[in-house]
Amino acid sequence: MLRLTCVAIVSLSACARSTPAPTPPLAPAEVVIPALVEATRGPGLVPYVDELYALGWSADGRRFAYAIERADEACGCLTVDLHIASSTGEPLWWSDHYRSDELGSLDALNFPELWARRGAEWTAALRARGITQAPTSTLTPLPIGGAAVPRFEIATTAVGDDAEVGFAHLTSYEVGIVRGDVPESVARFDAGDGLGPLAVTVAGYIEAPDQDHAVAIIVETWRGWEGQQQVETVRVAPASR
Repeated sequence: MLRLTCVAIVSLSACARSTPAPTPPLAPAEVVIPALVEATRGPGLVPYVDELYALGWSADGRRFAYAIERADEACGCLTVDLHIASSTGEPLWWSDHYRSDELGSLDALNFPELWARRGAEWTAALRARGITQAPTSTLTPLPIGGAAVPRFEIATTAVGDDAEVGFAHLTSYEVGIVRGDVPESVARFDAGDGLGPLAVTVAGYIEAPDQDHAVAIIVETWRGWEGQQQVETVRVAPASR
């Protein structure tokens, strides 16, 4: 009887070890962009700013999931864009969009509150599309221009204050990353017949867990509707080799 009891205990222990551990839920990680943090602490009219949250990576590092809580200039509401972007230059894999009613309603007031309510649904959607690795949120800066390698390069075209709309702005820009002799294009913008941002910069890059893939974080400065408080918007672009 003692021998049989021991065998049973060993068998149950083996079964327990073979059961895979449950996959932990995705937990958003805020990406701190120092220039935007400092801008909101300045005197006078501070800009409206986007807030970026990393949500996770695919196992091969080719897909990066993130959310942007859009700057609320005049809406009085919460606007969030969720994306699965390629780190290698392919089109967006998936997107979702949320916009609340005016503040004061029963809707969430910020993205962390919204994730607490809808995170399970979005986690399922992201995992179904291959986002299985935890997010990375460390922003690594690189020089812009100069001779350092690696570095970012930004080329722009612009109009001056004599433009038809009455203020200077960019009509196009291209961001590149230099790892060797020739810049590799990261992102482009062309205003066409519309308006462009007042300025553009690159805050840095976020590296995937495999350290072979990355995305660049671009910050555009736009003129506010009333012309005084500017709006800082965030754009995510592929930056893998």
